[in-house]
Amino acid sequence: MTPATRTRLRKTAVAGHCVLIALCTAWALFESTVPIANIQWRDGLSPEARRQAERELYVEEYLDNGNEGHYSLWSPRRSDIAALVAHPDVADTHRISRQDATLTKESYRGTRRIWWGGPFKGKNSAVHFRVALIVIGFVTVLCASLAAPRPRVYLRRVITGSDR
Repeated sequence: MTPATRTRLRKTAVAGHCVLIALCTAWALFESTVPIANIQWRDGLSPEARRQAERELYVEEYLDNGNEGHYSLWSPRRSDIAALVAHPDVADTHRISRQDATLTKESYRGTRRIWWGGPFKGKNSAVHFRVALIVIGFVTVLCASLAAPRPRVYLRRVITGSDR
């Protein structure tokens, strides 16, 4: 391996460590349990149109003891809550401040974890984060191990099976 290649691998490993630290910090700041709110759809809305609106607005029906109208907000960011409140198919909301586009103190949390901000959004944000963390961690460890200089005795032992 050339010294230039080894230097590039070291730089990649250092960058990978920095990205891992940044991702873990973002995880600590932005990931939390999903909020639950009530959404009432306009009268006459077809089931297909409601499912399409649910996908667009990052919401999913949350059946809590058989209660209807409870929804998990998979992206509780202010811009997404504002889009939910302004959507023409949404007749009314409960546990959401329609004026401020924020959750009220009455809202409660579900059990699944999501990202409230940062680079990941939606129902599978926690899964996307974990996949990114694993891939970046693997690349970082691989580059760090390839960039580490190996003593000649170690290489001779690996290649020939002896210390001579």
